[in-house]
Amino acid sequence: SNPNLHIELIHINQARVVLLRAAIAPMDCFAGIATAGAAGAYGYNRGNFMWDRELRMKNEFKMQEFRVAQAELWREDVRDLISLSEYKMTAYLLVNVLMLGYCVVLWTQGTFDSAPDWVLTATSIS
Repeated sequence: SNPNLHIELIHINQARVVLLRAAIAPMDCFAGIATAGAAGAYGYNRGNFMWDRELRMKNEFKMQEFRVAQAELWREDVRDLISLSEYKMTAYLLVNVLMLGYCVVLWTQGTFDSAPDWVLTATSIS
């Protein structure tokens, strides 16, 4: 379609190499160079840019996983503290029930007839 363009294809034996020679007018040449320059500028360092974006994305995902793991550790710490308090309360509950039983017996009967001396001493000390 372009009268200034003459393309000549040369096939070299069976090596399957194709050479392209073109006789192009100067304005067409500058347009081709500009187009090639724009394509080259777009493609320049694109591979490194895409690789960097992929690494940044993986880094952000890994940081998010670390934050989730850290929150899970905090929750586990809170659970441990609460369970420790629950265990203490269970131990205190047993002692308090015994103390309450002794107090009820003292209020209703007024004395421990069958209680050993060490129980009376422990009750009076506490």
